[in-house]
Amino acid sequence: MQGLPARIVRRFFRDANGGTAIMAAVIMTMSILLTAIAVDGGALYLERRKMQSLTDLAAIVSATSTNAPQLAARRFMDENGYSGLTVASAMGSSGDLIVESGNYKPDPAIPVESRFRPGTTPFNATRVTFTREGQLYFGGSFMRNPQIRTSGLAYASADAAFSIGSRLASIDGGLLNAILGELIGSTLSLSVMDYRALLATRIEVLKFLDQAASELNITAGTYNDVLESSLSLAQITQIAAAVVQSGNGQAASALTTLSGTRGASSMEIPLNHLIDLGALGAAAIGTGSAIFQADVGVMEFVGAGAAIADGTNQVRLSLDSAIPGIANLTADLAIGEPPQSSGWFAVGSEGTIVRTAQTRLYIRATVGGTGLLSAVTVTLPVYVELAYGEARLAAIDCMGGKPQGLNIDIEARPGIAGAWIGEVQPARMRRFDTSPAVDRATFVNTGLIKARGRATADIGNTAFQKVSFDYQDVQNGTVKSVSTRNYTAPLIATLLGDLDIDVDIHGLGLTSPQTVTSLVALSLQPAAVAIDAVVYNLLTVLGVKVGEADIRVHGARCQRAVLVQ
Repeated sequence: MQGLPARIVRRFFRDANGGTAIMAAVIMTMSILLTAIAVDGGALYLERRKMQSLTDLAAIVSATSTNAPQLAARRFMDENGYSGLTVASAMGSSGDLIVESGNYKPDPAIPVESRFRPGTTPFNATRVTFTREGQLYFGGSFMRNPQIRTSGLAYASADAAFSIGSRLASIDGGLLNAILGELIGSTLSLSVMDYRALLATRIEVLKFLDQAASELNITAGTYNDVLESSLSLAQITQIAAAVVQSGNGQAASALTTLSGTRGASSMEIPLNHLIDLGALGAAAIGTGSAIFQADVGVMEFVGAGAAIADGTNQVRLSLDSAIPGIANLTADLAIGEPPQSSGWFAVGSEGTIVRTAQTRLYIRATVGGTGLLSAVTVTLPVYVELAYGEARLAAIDCMGGKPQGLNIDIEARPGIAGAWIGEVQPARMRRFDTSPAVDRATFVNTGLIKARGRATADIGNTAFQKVSFDYQDVQNGTVKSVSTRNYTAPLIATLLGDLDIDVDIHGLGLTSPQTVTSLVALSLQPAAVAIDAVVYNLLTVLGVKVGEADIRVHGARCQRAVLVQ
């Protein structure tokens, strides 16, 4: 207003005409602006609330699908109107939906923000982060839509009970009596029907431990307290007999007979070498059957207990009377102990491992010679060494948290094996910290003719193979096998095919070394099939096989996923 007379300026500021209109215009403008802010703010709040609900539900859905959490979360969002989202599996990646699998420990001693560790196995939790532009209805004309980010963390524990070992497809009562009797240090006379009853009977593991707690006078505590104790084989068979009494009287009678054998009462078995309950071990005694059910074969249970009783068991058997064409056959079995913290049966989450015991078998068979060697016997010593077979729980997928949606993946490999034709000192077989020396075998030694040789076969396979079990497999007790991929031929025939024989002949003009070599090989050929059967049957009774491992899932528990953050 520079240049205007002061009189006009004073008059302008004193004039009150039109003031109401001006104030109304200002207030109306502010009201419209505040209303726009309120509408946009309320819309953003409702959108964020909807996104948070969907994020939480997506976390719950993906936490129960550990095999494919990203796929489960994407499908859920598609079904709820958010299709076409880009999905990533780690924070920092570009994606509308980030689905991180990891391990969650519900431990009050750990700070809340540190309980979830993304990328850490075993996976039992999923964190879902959903990012999307919010919608501005008024503010969008003069500002960018804001980013809305929601996050949800869901935890779902799942456990499975599984074991590694062999099923017994056929029963040889005499062989079972001989092996179990030697392991126990007694003479057994159980009938084939007794063994069939034991094979057909199953026992609930947690019911057995409840009864064991009573035997050990543990009146309060957890299953871990029971597993830290030891029982004699006699006590184990007595407890098993009591548990199965109402279901199978013949099996209970056979178990009672086993409990009374000489030596059974002196064989102490640490229960945690036989059973591994994992996190379930923290459950209170007496509550197990209500929260988890898993059963095992009574025969498997007793056989495993006898085999690991002291970790240095050695069995010597004379089997010639039952094998046609073989003049004499003896077998030495040495059974080691599975690596610590890994039994043949376990309950646990992903990453849990079970292993068989190390096993060594040494067979010496004598057969009649042929041709020039018809008046002498030919000896064939065979040594087989199996490292422990191994199975690990790779994944438990509980689709929807329902048992019918169960899918369990187990990765397994048979015990790495080596086989030789050669001689070993049986006394050295029980030292599992070193492998016994395998010397050249003496097949024939008449004073005039001496034939010696050696052969070896590597049956190793270090690759894990995956087998999957669904709900029906668990219910039916289905057994699935993995085997070495580089070994399918009969063991003894393979060894004989690679046999390197040296022949010493004392005297002139008797015959040629090549002729003796051919006669030795020809004499040993008929024994190959019979000895293969002996090797197979002896190891099968102990729950192991050459180049093969049997896996069974005994039970599983899928807990519903819950939000934890």
